Amino acid sequence: MKKIFSILVICSLAFVACKTTKPPILAVPINMKVRVTEHLKPVQLPGDSVNIAALFECNELNQVIMKALNEAKSKRVQSNFTFSSGQLMYNATTKPDTVYVPGKDSIVDREVPIRVEVAGPTVYINELTWWQSTQIKAGRILFFIVLAFGLFMLLKWKLKF
Repeated sequence: MKKIFSILVICSLAFVACKTTKPPILAVPINMKVRVTEHLKPVQLPGDSVNIAALFECNELNQVIMKALNEAKSKRVQSNFTFSSGQLMYNATTKPDTVYVPGKDSIVDREVPIRVEVAGPTVYINELTWWQSTQIKAGRILFFIVLAFGLFMLLKWKLKF
C-alpha cells in the first residue's frame, strides 16, 4: 500500500504544471524605414578624336594640288588647320566635359533594441506564485527522501547477501 501511495505522489508531482502569471514579452518590435534619394551623379566623358583625310596630287609642273578634304569631328572638338606649299598643319583641342546622370540611393534606417539599465526597484515579470514555490520546495524534499530511501534499501539489500 505504501509503495502504491508513494508512486502516486511521485507521478502527481511529475505531471503538475506551472503556468506564468503574465504573458512573456516575445520580441521588441523593430521599425525599418527605407529612404530613396534622387540626385545627379557627375560622369566624365572620355577624350574625343578627329580624323582628317586629304587627297594630294602633283601636276606636270610638280605642284601639289588638293583634290578633296573631309573632316569628321564631334561637337566638343575645336580644330584648326592650315595648308601652305604642300604642308598640312593641323591642331585639335578637346574641352573636358562632364555629364550629369540621374541616380538613386537607398538608405535603410533600422531601429535596434538596446538594453538600458533603469534605476529603481526591480520589476519581476514571471514571478512564481506561492503555490508554485511550495510545489518546488515539496518536490525537492520528496526527491531527497526518495533518494535516501533508495540508498537505504540498496545498502540493506547489499548487506543481506
